[in-house]
Order: sequence, then structure tokens, then C-alpha cells
Amino acid sequence: NGKSKLKLTIAPDVSVKDSERETSRKENLKLSDNYYYDLVTVEGKINLKNSKNKNIKLNIDKVIEGELLNTNLKWNVTLLNIYKTQNKVNQIEWEVDLKANEAKEISYKYERYLRR
Repeated sequence: NGKSKLKLTIAPDVSVKDSERETSRKENLKLSDNYYYDLVTVEGKINLKNSKNKNIKLNIDKVIEGELLNTNLKWNVTLLNIYKTQNKVNQIEWEVDLKANEAKEISYKYERYLRR
């Protein structure tokens, strides 16, 4: 009953593209270790496209440092134990079913502290 993750070779008929952008910044909010930190809000998108003629299931994994706010699809979150950081470190996983020739977009939002 074990689980493991394997990276697969590139599938030209399955496209996964991701992007992130800063949507807001609150400056000089936190003083720690003699440094000031800004609180930055980030919005991300992952665009998926199945060009196959059959249904597929994708597992999308991502590590996000910060406070998770929301997503449009259910995510499974595991908090990783990484010390000496101003942000939580989260292992995120989405399981997505894509029908033949279907496209979907995963959107998510989080906040994180960045040192000035």
C-alpha cells in the first residue's frame, strides 16, 4: 500500500503551463533578525490541456512558501518542516481529471513575507 512519485517523460499531447504574479504588497510589516519584511500577495495559475483522444488524470505538485489563501480546485496540503524561514513551507497537490481534448485552469492565491 505504498505510494511513490515518478517523473514521466514529456508528453507532447499534454500541456502544463504555470505563472505567478504579485497582486499587492504591504511594506515594512515585520521586523525579524534585524530585517524588515514585506507581505506580498501572489496569484498563480496553472493551465492544463489534454490533446489526447482519451481521458487522463494528472497529479500536479508544487511547493509554496507562505500562507495559503484559496484555490478554485480542491488541494491536498502537507506542511513541511523547514526551519529558519519567515514563511510556512507547503507541499501542494491537485488531482485533476481531464476529458479528451479538454482544458482546465487551476488558480490559487497565497501571501508570503519577503525580506527587504
